[in-house]
Amino acid sequence: MEEPRWLDEREERAWRALQFMQMRLTAELTRDLAADRGMSYQDYVVLVALTDRPDGRMRLYELADELGWEKSRLSHHLARMVERGFVRRERCDEDRRGAFAVVTR
Repeated sequence: MEEPRWLDEREERAWRALQFMQMRLTAELTRDLAADRGMSYQDYVVLVALTDRPDGRMRLYELADELGWEKSRLSHHLARMVERGFVRRERCDEDRRGAFAVVTR
């Protein structure tokens, strides 16, 4: 197996600057969403995925896959979003085992 090529000094500075900018952007979005909308950054990520669909709904396994989340994490997070009225769950009539997450706002 070939040894990895490490970043040179210029590449490392660029990498660290990118990481710093990404952390600051995420922190700023988190603060703004909480202050302006009463939602978390993770709530926003879920809502973006759902509203990308014309009907605002997605099967739970598809949503978890798109977000890169474990199914249990998504399930717990959606439960909190349901309580706050951001989404609702709908049964899937086609297979009765699955469910949809549906945006409500």
